[in-house]
Amino acid sequence: MRILVIGGAGLIGSAIVRRLAGKGDSITVMDLQGAKGLPAGVDGLTADRRDFERFEAAVASTGPWDTVIDMACFRPDEAESAVRAVRGNTAHYIMTSTIDVHRKPASRYPYT
Repeated sequence: MRILVIGGAGLIGSAIVRRLAGKGDSITVMDLQGAKGLPAGVDGLTADRRDFERFEAAVASTGPWDTVIDMACFRPDEAESAVRAVRGNTAHYIMTSTIDVHRKPASRYPYT
């Protein structure tokens, strides 16, 4: 599979990339740092996702992708840009969420 991981050089993204790379998939990381510090064989694209025009062009021009995993989407305008970038260019788009969208519970865990 051809997989693009946007924000794949971060803490959680890099763990996902290492796991996928171990399965033999073709992995490309798009990050401000490219694929710096990631496993051999992982391709890197350096891009700033907040530069929407360049970000969208980079995603579109390097596809098609079987799956795009977005680890760095934090604002509505970034989500809209991602949709424009992957439309017709991937079978699956996975946008992760962060703890920032959930309140920390006032009570004990587990939190339902």
